[in-house]
Amino acid sequence: MLGLNFDPLITCGLVGFVWPLIQAAFDRPEWTANRRRLIVLAAGVLLGVVVWLAGAYPASWRIFCTQAGVVIGAASAAFTILKQAGVIDWVGRVTPGGESAHEEPYQPKHMAEE
Repeated sequence: MLGLNFDPLITCGLVGFVWPLIQAAFDRPEWTANRRRLIVLAAGVLLGVVVWLAGAYPASWRIFCTQAGVVIGAASAAFTILKQAGVIDWVGRVTPGGESAHEEPYQPKHMAEE
């Protein structure tokens, strides 16, 4: 533990808010929705542990669960807001591996005009 003096819940909230932008930057079009969800869950647990390691609180399963829950909850809320605002799509277009801005967006066959 590094013993840094900061509020772990606020830090987890900020980390969770930034995570969707990081994931959008590294996202691949071939990833399924379930794979993306698993990445968010794994990142939430990992980032919660990292925040705990940097903090000064003793180890407790309640601390781990709370911090991971805050990261995952903040990431979900941030994704919803940023997706509606178009930020997630923009980050996906301007970073390598995302969808090209010049291509027509994917449209399912039942929605395509014939």
